[in-house]
Amino acid sequence: MHPVRLFMPFFFLVILLLTACASISRPGLERNHYLLQVQRPKTINDPPSLDFVLAVRTLRIAPGYDSKPFITLRDKGRVEANFHEHFFLPPGEMLTNQVRQWLTDAALFAHVTDLASFKGPDLILEGFVPVFYRDLSGESAKAVLAVQFLVLRPVRDGTSAIVLHKDFFQEVALHNASARELVRGWNEALRLILIDLETELRRALQGFACESIQRGGEF
Repeated sequence: MHPVRLFMPFFFLVILLLTACASISRPGLERNHYLLQVQRPKTINDPPSLDFVLAVRTLRIAPGYDSKPFITLRDKGRVEANFHEHFFLPPGEMLTNQVRQWLTDAALFAHVTDLASFKGPDLILEGFVPVFYRDLSGESAKAVLAVQFLVLRPVRDGTSAIVLHKDFFQEVALHNASARELVRGWNEALRLILIDLETELRRALQGFACESIQRGGEF
């Protein structure tokens, strides 16, 4: 048999073994997972003036930001998705959990729940997130978050009246471009937005309380 023909099977075997070893030794894609978590300061809250139930719908996230990988905006309109740094939960679910917990701790309502678990809530809170990214397009890094909140009041004819419709936007300066610093910035942006939302809801509830008194206790 020709020497070259004898050598060829061994040559391919060596190539296969080297390829397998390279695949085993190659490090896998490391992913770090994060959650946004904000803590409302503990204060002595007055009991809710009206026995209202608030249902919070899952926040909707704009296309392009509704993903677990962190989104970064760079110069010249470039956008990047960081597949090494992820949210642990989908952004809409994660942000909704924080909104519900904050409003529960604020004690503005008798109950704060999701729409599916309670029939006939007094108010319904909806939210839309148009932007949610890290901004590295300028000289300084920023965490950017915006939420559009809509509060609806179901009425007896089956329609809903708008109680509150307001846009909230926050940019928080970052000390560096690390993922941990970005999460800190997003947490701060979310905290400031929820403080403003709580203020607006308190004002709306005070209006309902005055209306209820004028109607002899009926809402």
